[in-house]
Amino acid sequence: MAAPARAHEPAPDRTPDAPAKSVARLDPAAAQIIALQQTAGNRAVAGLIARAPTLVDRVGMFFGKKTYLATVAGEQVHVASEEEEKDAARIIADISSSYGIDISSVKAMKALKGANESAPKDMLAKIVKRPWLYKELQAVERALAHYAPILGKMRRGSTRSNADQELVAVGKLETRVGVKDGKTVVRPTVLGTYFTSDKTFAMYKHGETATPDFSDIDKQIEGTVIHEIAHGVLSYAEADFVKAFDFWLDADTASGKTGAEPPPTEYGKTSAAEDLAECAMLYFLDRPRLEKDCPKRCAFMDALIKGWEPEPLKGGWPEQPKDAETMIA
Repeated sequence: MAAPARAHEPAPDRTPDAPAKSVARLDPAAAQIIALQQTAGNRAVAGLIARAPTLVDRVGMFFGKKTYLATVAGEQVHVASEEEEKDAARIIADISSSYGIDISSVKAMKALKGANESAPKDMLAKIVKRPWLYKELQAVERALAHYAPILGKMRRGSTRSNADQELVAVGKLETRVGVKDGKTVVRPTVLGTYFTSDKTFAMYKHGETATPDFSDIDKQIEGTVIHEIAHGVLSYAEADFVKAFDFWLDADTASGKTGAEPPPTEYGKTSAAEDLAECAMLYFLDRPRLEKDCPKRCAFMDALIKGWEPEPLKGGWPEQPKDAETMIA
């Protein structure tokens, strides 16, 4: 069976954008949403960024069209109702405020173009934004929740607090453009790409219908997002992952050792980074399968995730002097 097409883009030779994490440095639309939430509440947010379907939208839906295209926080989203439109706005705002991540197809497009700066102009012209499906935004929200302990506000209380967050944006694009055999080509069967320098990942049109790992498309989309997030937030563990499994000689070379526990999928055999990302996908969405087929990898994931929580202070908290209150005053 052909391996599912995903991609992990190494850092191109250019200076990455500085991550923008305070509300003031978010995309203007996201910052406006969050500011309004803080001052006027979610109802006001919905009133600002959600609009009722136009007459053309309503006519189309009357004649069988299932969705209409709405603009939500600067992103185009296919929705089936005003309720979905408002929830899409909530998802985008919550992801920004809780995880420090922008839903920004503009940033994803910039990342993909930056990774292909030497491509012919006609190829670069094929790098364009694509509207989100509402269910894709839902999948992004679910996928990020798996990594919540090391993202956004909660990261400050984790063992990853001393490192900059490895993911700051996610966007939706039409198709992947990349180099193959020395030539820049369109790669229409790619599901997603993580761009190291930009700390951004892109989702593509192909992922709307492709089901290489799960028959349920909603679960598959969530799995793709989990996989791409792993390329960023779990990259710190790749060296230990290689050392832990005798399947790998180094990050890109299989050892060929007889009896070595293999990756859980064919795509995982392409590199240790893809192996780890596939393990994360299955760990969060089908742990019984990972534990059955790859018990050592499942145990590695158990330990990795447990390691996000700081160990209790050895010896307990220091005893406070009896006159501590007086000293504080």
